[in-house]
Amino acid sequence: MTFDAVSPNGTVAATIATSGAKTASGIARNLFEAPNSIIYPSEDLADADELARLKGLILWLAWDSGIRVTLKKPYQESSEERDERVRTNALMVALAQVIKGDKVVEEEAKASIGPMSSSEMDWLNWVLATGETLHGMVIDPGLMIGAKSAGLGGIALVPSKPDLGVRVILREDATKTSLVYFAASKDHIAYQTKVIKTAPFEMLMI
Repeated sequence: MTFDAVSPNGTVAATIATSGAKTASGIARNLFEAPNSIIYPSEDLADADELARLKGLILWLAWDSGIRVTLKKPYQESSEERDERVRTNALMVALAQVIKGDKVVEEEAKASIGPMSSSEMDWLNWVLATGETLHGMVIDPGLMIGAKSAGLGGIALVPSKPDLGVRVILREDATKTSLVYFAASKDHIAYQTKVIKTAPFEMLMI
């Protein structure tokens, strides 16, 4: 089954997503990475309903901003446009990991998105399903079945650092792989390619 989270027109999707992604990326820079991560919060906040509702509202913001997965490469895509497309996809992967099976987050997101457009629930359904898939990969990296080298835009996991979750590949060569990172001070983190497990992004679109 394929969830309709992908825009059929790469150029239009990239244009729509760019402005919305700026706001959502700003939130990501402040809330997605340690030590302030809402994906992997401290134990005293992990089960707080207020945090769960905040996550649900962040999902609504991403949806309302037009952030979508875009796999199709637009005609004559520049390197800047390519990086923006990859980062937007990375933001969707991060958003999917915000839920991690939390029913309160799911209910908050459904309450915010559902009344606006029932057809757009496909977007949330993709996020929910992908969140489960990614969480499973973190628990069992062996589930990342794919090419030995997924390349730019593929998904990646560092098995020795599960708190990083699943990331999107920004750069890759035989020795080093750079993954999208959302901190204000840096936009990527790099690891030796040999210690990373990868898979094509398309694995998340099944």
